[in-house]
Amino acid sequence: MDKILKSVFVLLVIFLIALLVFQGKQRGQSSEPLETVQETTITPQPQKSDLVFIPDTNNHRVQILNDKDEFVQSFGVWGNEPDNLKQPVDVEITQNKIFVLNRKKEDVVVFDDAYNFLYSFGKPNLKTPLGFDIFDDKVFVANSYSSKIDVFSLEGDWLYSFGKHGNGDGEFKLPYDLVVGGEYIFVLDTGNARIQKLTPEGDFVSSWGIYSKDEEGFKMPAGIERVGDRLFIADMGNSRIKIYDLTGTLISIVGEYGGGDQQFKRVSRVWETNDLLYVADTVNHRIKKMSLDGELITIIGKFGHDKLQFDTPGIMTIRLGGSSTSLSSSV
Repeated sequence: MDKILKSVFVLLVIFLIALLVFQGKQRGQSSEPLETVQETTITPQPQKSDLVFIPDTNNHRVQILNDKDEFVQSFGVWGNEPDNLKQPVDVEITQNKIFVLNRKKEDVVVFDDAYNFLYSFGKPNLKTPLGFDIFDDKVFVANSYSSKIDVFSLEGDWLYSFGKHGNGDGEFKLPYDLVVGGEYIFVLDTGNARIQKLTPEGDFVSSWGIYSKDEEGFKMPAGIERVGDRLFIADMGNSRIKIYDLTGTLISIVGEYGGGDQQFKRVSRVWETNDLLYVADTVNHRIKKMSLDGELITIIGKFGHDKLQFDTPGIMTIRLGGSSTSLSSSV
């Protein structure tokens, strides 16, 4: 009797196992053990909005830093070919394209977001361009030696220009830089030592500034950035940053001539990224990272040709009234 019960029990176990296997296969389940999947951590690539693009002018390249002020990479080769850089002075980014303004080669060179050359434009219209901005799918260029503003499409087609040489309203002498936003364009009318406020079509609105080292004046204003309702102006000849509201009312002045932490030698450019200012302290061959209130955060770089080293970043020479002064000299 015991043997019969044992045999029945064994048969019942075998039946139950077979039934479970059959049901599993019917449901599309494998009877084989699952492989263990290893988790892979993917390090996200930095976004363009997290990067800082510095035109390293006399090294003929653009250096790229991350938001921790670490070197990411550089791009650019000196020369006269369409994809070459020759004294780059300004960089703008829009629609996953990187626009680089060449002072010496007198053109705008466009790269994709992997830093591959796409196209260039500006010849023969541009004569020693020194600054530009992009707004409303248009590229506004301070065409310095032509004393006017030239406007192009993002594809490089010339659209229109405004201004001429002179000191009247809407006239310019060696405009160095500009910034566009909303209904106004602010132009550094460098040879006239003033700021002109116009519409994007070139209609004059107002102006302010005189040639002076005093609080109300400028000596060779060279770079301008707009952040909200404030304008940050690199007053190169006075080695300082001046902060204004959009009506031309002075808010504050930052810096003085020298090589110390709170000083500049020929500050020529100021850019904003993620509510921080990056200032080209040109003859000190360094970049200063500052708050929007002008407080120094850190100093980046020194003179040289390696990564995180600069040679006159931002701009190369000053020419006013026919004279030429090299910024690489001690001035």
